[in-house]
Amino acid sequence: MPHGNHLNGFKEIEASLAAARHKPLFECPYKFLSPVEKLGEAKTHAPWEACACPALTVRLMDIINESGKSEKPIFKKIVEKGGIHAFLGFDGNIILSSIMPDKAIYGMTPERHAELINAIKPNYYFTPDGETYTDETNLAGKVEIPRMLVESKVLLDKVKQAEPIGLVKGSTLEQIKSHTASLAKMGIKDFVFHTADFLDGGSTSEIDKAKTFTREIRRQARVLLLYGIGINFKNFWWADGFITQSHYTSAFWGREMTDDGWVKNGNETDNRKTIMANLEKLEELLIAMQGKKIVDWGN
Repeated sequence: MPHGNHLNGFKEIEASLAAARHKPLFECPYKFLSPVEKLGEAKTHAPWEACACPALTVRLMDIINESGKSEKPIFKKIVEKGGIHAFLGFDGNIILSSIMPDKAIYGMTPERHAELINAIKPNYYFTPDGETYTDETNLAGKVEIPRMLVESKVLLDKVKQAEPIGLVKGSTLEQIKSHTASLAKMGIKDFVFHTADFLDGGSTSEIDKAKTFTREIRRQARVLLLYGIGINFKNFWWADGFITQSHYTSAFWGREMTDDGWVKNGNETDNRKTIMANLEKLEELLIAMQGKKIVDWGN
């Protein structure tokens, strides 16, 4: 936790972020962290106890089976509770992520996807995911992005009680531009990009490509969210929100978040205490950067 003269400013930002739980995402006054809660994994439950959490993210892949054609028992429990807010005991913004393995993508129809959203009742949902890879431009441009757009129209037609967030995919800058513009023409104003697809390898060229792609989406977005960003906030400072599951995935791999970054710990770290401490550190890092000058990439 910050000390000295920085403490009051930190607390003020943290309080403003917490108050934004009940406001639209575009009204959030600061850049924010949206922690992922892994449904069915108690260690990750209630991340709002460790951070301001203006928006909580849950994953559709935790609710459906591997094939995408049926649901896990937890889906019935959520519905019986009356929706995801009552099930989790959280009354703030909840985002439903559609990012999932390729097999599940092809196993789920857009009609069933819409039914699941309506049954779970999140505040926001991602438009459908797609199988796009940087070295397969034809697959993305000729097959996946057109399919994603068709399925997005189905969701927009059938889901009325939650707001869409356009999941932008593509293997080239032109595909990113086109996909974002096509979603915007449907009336979608907020967008998300899965940066983990580019950051996991760690190569400079892939990171630079992710920067170029997200800057382009920024030009067309009211709110830009980045999924799977890790601790790379400063490298993508033009985004508004950062969706993270690093607090628990790193703990599962024996790593703890410190002032010096992720540190391998020889002790047992796969526990709720470490997971929540990681999340608290991540938010502390993000809040400490809030005074940084933001470049207007729209000019």
